[in-house]
Amino acid sequence: MADMVRYAEVREARGKLIGEAQGEARGEARGKLIGEAQGKLICEARGKTETAINLIKMGILTIEQISQSTGLSEDDVIAAKNSIDGQN
Repeated sequence: MADMVRYAEVREARGKLIGEAQGEARGEARGKLIGEAQGKLICEARGKTETAINLIKMGILTIEQISQSTGLSEDDVIAAKNSIDGQN
């Protein structure tokens, strides 16, 4: 009887360790996916902002046109313009 109890305890402990390892692996994978997605969004936003700055420097488009062409809000385009003005 004691052997059966010990066997059950060992199986339970093993199951817990496996469950914890699987949960940890899932958490790491999820964290990696989230990190990659966030990095991609940040790079995309930087690219749009750099495009807006280049279009502003050309001086041939309105804020609204730049907003439409880059997908940035007009407020973001204005912020980009102000950052250029602050550098000069």
